[in-house]
Amino acid sequence: MPPTREQFIELAKVRNDLELGPSETGSKREKDALVVDPTCKAKGKLILNSGACWIKNPDAATLSRMIELAHELNGRVVDHAGRAYTSPTEYYLHPEDKEVLENRGLKLPK
Repeated sequence: MPPTREQFIELAKVRNDLELGPSETGSKREKDALVVDPTCKAKGKLILNSGACWIKNPDAATLSRMIELAHELNGRVVDHAGRAYTSPTEYYLHPEDKEVLENRGLKLPK
């Protein structure tokens, strides 16, 4: 299961490099949240919606931060092709992600 908004809120209470803010995206019922680094070490803004946290084309620093946050929240960073990242340059195919890709009829990454 992806980390919840509540888990991000709790994590933000103990980390000075994690802040949640409002976003203009999302449904009328539930707006997305922006997950930002107020220390500006990681420049990318993550979008948190429906339990998923995503970003388009993160730089290496932002991807590293995502991996660190995912580890603390017992999650993982997975790209659109199903690769789970352990570092900005290393990835693997998690068995659960492989099953999802196969069920959707999508091509498995190499």
